[in-house]
Amino acid sequence: MTSTEKLDTHRKALTVNLDASTFGSFAEIGAGQDVVCWFLFVGGASGTVAKSISAYDKQISDSLYETGSRYVSRERLEAMLETEWTQLLGQLDKTRGKDKRFFSFVDTVSARNYAGTNDAQASNFLVPICVPAESPDDANHSAPIREDEPAVGEVCSA
Repeated sequence: MTSTEKLDTHRKALTVNLDASTFGSFAEIGAGQDVVCWFLFVGGASGTVAKSISAYDKQISDSLYETGSRYVSRERLEAMLETEWTQLLGQLDKTRGKDKRFFSFVDTVSARNYAGTNDAQASNFLVPICVPAESPDDANHSAPIREDEPAVGEVCSA
């Protein structure tokens, strides 16, 4: 494959999954459960996906990430990111921190309701692959979920 060839979603996710040093968590709330699905679908995810969590119900989301005024917001994403990053490092740093580059990906999506009275909205954040000593504040970036299709490889190769 040439360096100018555009990778499709399948190839992006598989490339990340085949990198034995990459390991992380995905937290997706609301209607946003499609990013981690690509990693699971293409194979080899056991070496990449440490954790995948999805909360569609608002009460469940609030119990995991505390209450907020809006679900598709920077504040919600920051709360999710802090929780997921802290858990990931707390659970895996001692046993895998020397061999792995960790990441946490979080997103929240509001789907169009049945009555059609709203527009779908999406937001996401990523702590890119980084050594465990870094905190989310040190490496906080946002990345688009979709271009023509989900940008999963770009999300995890920062």
